[in-house]
Amino acid sequence: MRVLLSLYSVMDSTTLNFVTLKQGKIYKDLQQKILDGSLERNNKRKDKRKNNKKVKKEKEGMQTNTESEQNLQLLRYTQLQKQFNDLMSQYKMMQTQLMSETSNNLSTPMGKNVYVNSVINNPIAMYLGPYQESSSMTSLDNGARNYNYNSCMQAALTSNNSLFGLENVDTSTQLAQCNLSSDADSARKNGLATNGCQVGSDGKQYGVFQSNTTAIYNTADSTYKGCFYNSSTTSNLGPNMEMSGIPLDHYSSVYVLGSYGISPWGNSGGFPDATAQWIWYSPNAQNDAPVNTDAPITFVYEYNYTGTNYIEATVNAINDDSGIWYLNSNQVATVNGGWLGPGTTFTITLAPGINYLQCSAINTTGPAGLIATVMYNGQVLFNTNGSWKYTNVPVSSMIVNGTNYSVETCQKYANKNNYQYFGLKNGTKGSSQCVVSNSFDTATEYGTSDPIATLSDGHMYGIGTVNSLYRINNEGANPAYVGKMGYVDHFLRVKEYPAEMIQPSDPIPTVIFQDPTCPKAVETIDSVAWGKFKKNGTMTPNTKCGLAEVIQESQERLKKIKGQLANLADEILSIIASLKQNNQYVNDKLNINEVTLSKNVAMYKDISNQFHQYKDVSNNNMNFMVTDSEQMFQYENYQYIFWGVLAASIIIIILHTINR
Repeated sequence: MRVLLSLYSVMDSTTLNFVTLKQGKIYKDLQQKILDGSLERNNKRKDKRKNNKKVKKEKEGMQTNTESEQNLQLLRYTQLQKQFNDLMSQYKMMQTQLMSETSNNLSTPMGKNVYVNSVINNPIAMYLGPYQESSSMTSLDNGARNYNYNSCMQAALTSNNSLFGLENVDTSTQLAQCNLSSDADSARKNGLATNGCQVGSDGKQYGVFQSNTTAIYNTADSTYKGCFYNSSTTSNLGPNMEMSGIPLDHYSSVYVLGSYGISPWGNSGGFPDATAQWIWYSPNAQNDAPVNTDAPITFVYEYNYTGTNYIEATVNAINDDSGIWYLNSNQVATVNGGWLGPGTTFTITLAPGINYLQCSAINTTGPAGLIATVMYNGQVLFNTNGSWKYTNVPVSSMIVNGTNYSVETCQKYANKNNYQYFGLKNGTKGSSQCVVSNSFDTATEYGTSDPIATLSDGHMYGIGTVNSLYRINNEGANPAYVGKMGYVDHFLRVKEYPAEMIQPSDPIPTVIFQDPTCPKAVETIDSVAWGKFKKNGTMTPNTKCGLAEVIQESQERLKKIKGQLANLADEILSIIASLKQNNQYVNDKLNINEVTLSKNVAMYKDISNQFHQYKDVSNNNMNFMVTDSEQMFQYENYQYIFWGVLAASIIIIILHTINR
């Protein structure tokens, strides 16, 4: 009896007061009706307890189980009801949390599939220079000329080498031998292959002093065309290009009048060079020559001093009638006559390289001529002869080809004078000679001195045994990553796909057997990018992606609660069925509508079945949240009636037992 009263007390606090706002009044009315009717019947039973055998017989018919078994069922029922309500509260709270979590992560990126298709995308290689062949480098294909710049670099990347060299190029096929290494010191151990040109302080190429080479450029954009020989010998006669400044090929050659000692000047003695010759701009000037007092004639000679230091040379000169002398367009002396002795003596400073000795000469009447010699340490450097030139261009208008040019200043000169090509020789920045031309074929007819050739792809290849060496920036590259495939989430974590989830296809494999929440598209990356991702396990057919991945843990907890609710519902329905069968008497006597009770039990069964359904499926989209909300609505609307009717039945059973 105490147990039953205790049960009633529990029922009164946990069940009878569980009323929604919508059904509250109906439930209270029903509860009151049941209680009023039950009390009235109970009083009548007390009066007839001893004599009414029919009532006793009906009570005994109602008890198909023992009283203790019914009490245990009622106790278990109450426990299950409390568990169900507590679990449903957790379910509601978890569902609210999941909806909030979903709303907060709606902007979570889906993530992407990646496939490593190369060691490095758009690799960059730095040119190290032309080096003599090194046996320490690995030569591919037994040294066959099968590679260009790109294919040789790719071979280096694939084999995880940081250096590659292009050697023995075939300019007709534009293919070369490919050499690989990761040891820069070994690759360069035999030293640079020199070409007769050198890099100046401005980073540009210059023909080395006395190297018989000229660094030639395109005037329009200063593109370096290469280092070329000046002649077929090493005499450094200069390329077939015009010297900048004084265009000697535009001037006329002088007339040689005769050697020192001829009439009318004779051999007065004292002139130091018997090999020097009298010259003038008109033939037979020793007999008679035009007067040119109003139009001086300029005589000019180009001397290439091959020494390395500046020197002080001595000039002995005789003019008929007079002349002003210049070195590189700078006045150094004035000579009047002098044929009665050794002539006028003066000194000039010769710089290494090209020097111009000029004389602006005048004849006032009769014969005319000039003779000169330039000596250093008693030796004749040069003198007047048939190689001198003359012009009516005044010295003041001549731009001397000095030894102070750079690529920049020589380009300006070539532009100003409409030359397509220019070159630098015999020096470096600020100390070179400038040459110009409009014919590339003529300027380069003696061939390249470069150990390398620049091909149509814009890259440099070694000629012969010269290795054009490059270094690749392959930091972080790993050829072992090529062919890997994975899913990268918004935290830049990668889950690698196993082989069974990858279907080969060209050019990019496809992903198969993946969860519907994961993307289908695949992007290509290189091994460097793959190496930067944080590894996050392996993909499986059940792995979620994007939003589904973020809320997967909450979904799993919710799914677990659904399973527990479904199991509780099964057990509760079993107890209900037993109580309903063994207490049909109560229903009959109290006029409880069997249809109503069955309808509410059926409704609960339907809710239970749906929970079972959700327990066994995977939720991949938002639909499960909507369905869960509908389940909660049904639960809110119908559990009140369900528990109310069952509670009424239990109350009546308790009262009936008390009456016994």
